[in-house]
Amino acid sequence: MQDTLSCQRTNIDESTISSALQLLNQKNDWLESRVQIFALLGNRARLDIVYILLNYKRLCVCDFCDLLNMSTPAISQHLRKLKDSKLLFSKKEGVTVFYAINDAFREELAKYLDIKI
Repeated sequence: MQDTLSCQRTNIDESTISSALQLLNQKNDWLESRVQIFALLGNRARLDIVYILLNYKRLCVCDFCDLLNMSTPAISQHLRKLKDSKLLFSKKEGVTVFYAINDAFREELAKYLDIKI
């Protein structure tokens, strides 16, 4: 049986390969940060949290529990991961902790999720 996924080329475009490799090396840190963001957003609950917060300024843990029909510990774990990554920040008001999108990431996340801000 023939392997239809194999690559057979007659000429190597060394200029393109070299240029692409240089681009990857130049953008290594930027690409690595995107890997981390996409890994975080690869979880549906965290994606929902970010999507909601891009559309609403701030919400508390209880709000997310109601919206996502999840327990407080489960929501808190997702919020902690997003906060540890600096995508979110929290602000305590009395006994309530509110979460919001870090302004440094707002525009980029909105673009990823096709949201007009």
